[in-house]
Amino acid sequence: MLRLLWTSQGVSHRLGSRAWVWVVVAATVCFAFSSLCQAEESHLLAYWSFDESDQRVAHDMSGNDFHLLLQSARRGSGISGQALVLKGSDSVMLAEAFDEFFVLSDDYAVEAWVKHDQKTPQIYLSKWTGTGMGSAWWMGFFEGCVQWAEYNDQFQVRLKGPDIADGRWHQVVGVRSGKQLSLFVDGELITQRVTPGSPAGHNAAPLKIGGFGAGRRSSWPLVGSIDEVRIYCRALSAQEINERFKLISSGQQGPVLQPIANGLPARTIIRLDVPSLIEAGKSRSFSLVLVSNRPFSQDTLTARFSIKDNGGRLLKEWQLPISPKAGSRVSNHPVELPALPEGTYDLEAAIGSQGASGKIQVKNLEPTVAYNLRIKNERAKKSAFYRGIVSAYSGMRYKPDGTPDVEAMLGHLSHLGVNVYTYLIAPRSSQELAALGEFCQKARSAGIEVWVYLVPPSEAPIDRDKPIRERRYPPFDMDYVRWAEAVAQVSLDHPNLTLWMIDDFDGNLGFFTREYTQQIYKTSKQINPRLLFGVCVYHESLANFVKAGYLDYVDALLWGYQHSSARYPECGLDATTLPLEIHDYLQTGKIAIPCIYFTPHSSWTEGRPTKAYLEEAMKTAFEQAGIVWVFTTPRPGTMQEEVVRAFTQRHPLPKWPGQ
Repeated sequence: MLRLLWTSQGVSHRLGSRAWVWVVVAATVCFAFSSLCQAEESHLLAYWSFDESDQRVAHDMSGNDFHLLLQSARRGSGISGQALVLKGSDSVMLAEAFDEFFVLSDDYAVEAWVKHDQKTPQIYLSKWTGTGMGSAWWMGFFEGCVQWAEYNDQFQVRLKGPDIADGRWHQVVGVRSGKQLSLFVDGELITQRVTPGSPAGHNAAPLKIGGFGAGRRSSWPLVGSIDEVRIYCRALSAQEINERFKLISSGQQGPVLQPIANGLPARTIIRLDVPSLIEAGKSRSFSLVLVSNRPFSQDTLTARFSIKDNGGRLLKEWQLPISPKAGSRVSNHPVELPALPEGTYDLEAAIGSQGASGKIQVKNLEPTVAYNLRIKNERAKKSAFYRGIVSAYSGMRYKPDGTPDVEAMLGHLSHLGVNVYTYLIAPRSSQELAALGEFCQKARSAGIEVWVYLVPPSEAPIDRDKPIRERRYPPFDMDYVRWAEAVAQVSLDHPNLTLWMIDDFDGNLGFFTREYTQQIYKTSKQINPRLLFGVCVYHESLANFVKAGYLDYVDALLWGYQHSSARYPECGLDATTLPLEIHDYLQTGKIAIPCIYFTPHSSWTEGRPTKAYLEEAMKTAFEQAGIVWVFTTPRPGTMQEEVVRAFTQRHPLPKWPGQ
C-alpha cells in the first residue's frame, strides 16, 4: 500500500496505509501544522444538543454546520431537552464528508452525556477504524468501565473510569492538554496519563456517534442515549467541566435550538487520494479533494504538482486551476498522472505556501499475470477446480416454516448462470444441515456443484458473547470434528458436494490449533478422501498461516479481497492489486478462491462497489485463479445481478463434471 508523507515546520507524520495527503489553507489557522484553535469559546468545533424537532438531521450548534445524519436513530428524553436514542443499530455519522476536521492535532476535548445499562462494549463517540493502522481516539464503555483512549501505530493509551452502566445520566469528558490525557466523569477528574501528543484520528474511519469502524456498519454499538455532545479544539479546564456538570445536572440548561457560537475561522482542508499501486505504462488519475467549513466562493486556486524519480530528477511539473463549485463545501477534482515505468516516485503538490509530498509505487504486473495464467492452466489439466467456476454464496431462499426453499434457490442460481453454489450453514443451521442432502441431489440434476460453508466460533449464531465452549451452533455447536463427520457423510451420497470450508479461520487460530485442524482434516478424509477442506485466511495473515504449518491440513484457501477499507482504501473502486494476491495464494500450492464483495463489506463506505470494479475483479479472478466467489448471491433486479448474468452469458460455464 502507498504510504504518503506530509510535512510542515519540521514535523512529519506517516499516515499508515491510507493514501492521503492533507494540506490546509487558512487565513489565521493551519490545520495540523499549527494550533488548530485558540482558547476561546468560539473555538468550539462541534456541538450537538439533539433538541430540534428534525427527525432526519441533528444540527451542529457550534456555527460550523457539521450536521449529523440520524439514519435509524431517534430522539427521546435527554438530560437537557431531547437526546439521541440508539438501540444497537447503525451509528450516526456526519451528513457530509467533513471528517478530516475531527483529526485533532493539538489540545482538544470531547464531552458527552450518556445513559445506558448494558455492560457490553459500547462506543459513545469515535474516530477509529478498529485496527492499529493510523491514529485514533474514542470514548466508550469497555471491560466493565467507562474509557477514554488515544491510539496510533506505536502506542495505545486508555484511561479507565468507573462503571457507569446503571441506567442513569453521566457526564464523560476526555481532555488532551499538551501530552497529558485526562478523564472526567460527572464533573470530577478520575485519572490522567501521558500520551505522545501526536495527531489523533488519522485513519479511514468517519466520525461516529454510537460505534466505531470505517464503513456503514459499526462495531460496539451503543444501546442507550447520548446527549449534549461537544468537541473542542482546545483543552477544557477542570473548572469549566465541573461548572457545566452542575448547570446541566441541575436542570438549569434548557433546550438549545440555535447556534451558540459563530464557528471557526474559514479554512479549507485539501486531500489527495492517490492509488496505492499503479500498473507500469498505464496512466491513472488521483483525486484532489477540497473540504471547507464555509461555503466556497467563486475564487480560483492554483495547484502545483511535480513528479521526481528516486534520484530526485524532475520528470514532470504542471499546474492546474482549481475552481470549487460556489456554495459547496466539498469539492472533488480529478488529476491525471502520466504513464510511468516500474519504480518508486516522489509526488509533490502545493497550494500557495503549503506543500505535500508522497511516494507513488508503480509495478510491472505482466510477470505476475503470466505466472498466474501458467499455474492455473497447468492445474486445469488435472483438477476440475480450475475449469472456470463462478460460485454464488449464501442468499438462501426460505419457506414460511424456516426451512430452505430448494426449488426457489436453484431456480435463481440457474437464472444467474453460475455453476457452483456455496451453501452457508449458519442462520438456521439445524434446518440447513437437514436440507443439505436434498439440495445436493437437486443441484446435481441442474449441473451445479455444491460447496459447504461453516462459521467459526467468533461468528456462532447463538450466545456469541459467551465463552467459546458455551456458544451455540446447532446441532453440534463448537464441536467441529462432528461437523466434519456430518458434512463428509452427506458427500458420500452426493458426489457434487466437493468442498467444505470454515469462515474467518485465521481470526480463530486460538481455537483452531494446528493439532485440532489436523483432527478435523483427517476426520473428513477418513470418511471421504475425495472431499476437500478449505479455510478463509485473509491476505495479511497468509504468511503467518503458512509459517505456522497449517498448509498440510487444508486443500483450499479462500480470502476476502479488499475486506477492510482501513487496510485497502481503494476497496470497491480499483482491483489493480488482485493479480498480486492471486499470485501469493497460488504459490502455496492450494486452490485459490478469491472472494469478490458484490455485497459491500461492512467496513466499506457508501457507493461501493462500483459496476466497473466488479467487472474488472470478476474478469481478473476468473482468468487468473479460475474461480470467482461471489459474496453474496445477488438479489433480482440489482446491478450486481446484471454483472453476474452478463459475465456468465459471455463465458458459458462448464457444469459439474459428468452432467
